[in-house]
Amino acid sequence: MYDQFTAAYERPVSSAHARIAFADNLLRAATRPERIAEVFATIIGDHIETGPIAVGPGGLVSATAAGRTERVQVTPSQTDCCEMAVLVPVTFRIQARLGGIPAHYLAAACVRTRVTVVPDAPCALVVRHQSISRHDVTIKVRAKNALARLAEPFAHLNSLITDQVVSYVNSLVTSPRVRELSRIDVAQLIERAWDTGLVTGRMVGHQ
Repeated sequence: MYDQFTAAYERPVSSAHARIAFADNLLRAATRPERIAEVFATIIGDHIETGPIAVGPGGLVSATAAGRTERVQVTPSQTDCCEMAVLVPVTFRIQARLGGIPAHYLAAACVRTRVTVVPDAPCALVVRHQSISRHDVTIKVRAKNALARLAEPFAHLNSLITDQVVSYVNSLVTSPRVRELSRIDVAQLIERAWDTGLVTGRMVGHQ
């Protein structure tokens, strides 16, 4: 029995089967985890800033958070090469001020989401990003100085930073820039390959 991951040359030869195999192999080549990870890393960027956020009773404390994204991890579905789970680790440095005195925190966050690559007319592939909720974000905050430890019970930074991350990611993946980055115009790539001589092996500008 042949499944969707069987290479084209291992399948029975027929014109219909060959076309299906070609499309399947094209999708698998376009959805390699490292390529999707690169797209996602480009979209999110390597730096996230949130705040100022009002925390504590009556919002007396103002907090800002600066985050650095780590290596994006992409895991393909075992049943569909066009569906992938994405994990984005982020390290935050948080500073809260009370009466001019800073409270410092470190936070480790993980953002989980899923992407799907789908065909789009006339000849393109689109990376669709799933919106995230609070359940898709895990975060652990650690106080770094005495004031931070005193403020930790009422600051509720875990919940506040989670809300900020959810809002940031969801606004990002629905932006026009991300929609543009998430569309792969296959026909245009083929035209460019012909125009530059890549298909024939004779690159323009090279002898």
